[in-house]
Amino acid sequence: MTILKWENGQLEQHKEHYMLTGIVNEIVWSKDNKVLVAVGEKACALNPESGSRTGDVLGATGKILCAVLTNENVLFSAGEGNEILRHDGVPFKGQGKPVKHPHTGFVNQMRLSPDKSKLATASSDKSICIFDAKSGEVIKHYPGAHAMGIYDLIWIDDQTFASASADNSVK
Repeated sequence: MTILKWENGQLEQHKEHYMLTGIVNEIVWSKDNKVLVAVGEKACALNPESGSRTGDVLGATGKILCAVLTNENVLFSAGEGNEILRHDGVPFKGQGKPVKHPHTGFVNQMRLSPDKSKLATASSDKSICIFDAKSGEVIKHYPGAHAMGIYDLIWIDDQTFASASADNSVK
C-alpha cells in the first residue's frame, strides 16, 4: 500500500507498507489519522506512519466489501458473508461481534451519517438498513428500496441519503 501526500503542488509518495495480499475493497482512516484499516479478502489495521500492525480484523466468513470506522475507533465491516461485524479497537483483537440485521444478501456498502450517529447499509437483497452507530441497533429497515441489488449510498445530510442500484436508478 502506498500512502501519497500532497506537497508543493504535487502528489508525492509518502510511505509504502506491505500489509495485505489479495484484493483491498475499502480503506478507512481514524479521525486522528493514527489508524488505517484495509479490508478485502483479508483485513488488518496499521499505524500509517510506522507501518506497524495495530490488529487483525477477524471473523468474516466471506470477502469484506465495506467498512466504516467511528470516531470511537469502532470498526463495522460487512460483505459477502451476509454478516455485519463490530470490531472494538484500537488495537483490534479477536473476532468481530455479530450485529443483528435484516439483510438476506451481500452487504455491498456502508456509510456513516455526517454527524456519525447513524450507519446506513446497502444490500444485494434490494434493501437499506439504518443503524444506531453506537449501539448497532436497527433504527429503520427499507425492504424493497430498489427493484435490484443496491451497490452504493451516500448521506446528503444527517437525515437524508441517496442510493444507487443495479436497476439503473438513484433514489
